Amino acid sequence: MNKKIQEIRSALAEIPDNVDFLIDFWTEGEVAGEPLPNPVKNDILSYLKWVKTLKTVIEIKDKALGFYADRENWRSTRPFRDNMSLGSISEVAFDNGNRARAALKGEDTNE
Repeated sequence: MNKKIQEIRSALAEIPDNVDFLIDFWTEGEVAGEPLPNPVKNDILSYLKWVKTLKTVIEIKDKALGFYADRENWRSTRPFRDNMSLGSISEVAFDNGNRARAALKGEDTNE
């Protein structure tokens, strides 16, 4: 599984970061001043939009995994129920899986 993920990452790394530019370029639908047939243009635009979505989803999931992989987030530093006298919990315990569930839905936590 890890090998397949690495293959996907390598393939995505070769895709330019300026996918939006490519989408705009192909939306105009001309190559060397000649209009593209609509089926070709639509296929290319669909592919580019799919690639953009896929890259976004991977970035969201990487960010969530990074949160759980960060050793600092496992240290008990957050006050339990906002009262340090009750002890402390880790950021991961406080999160209670919310970032993972959001990432699995394709939602960015923006944190």
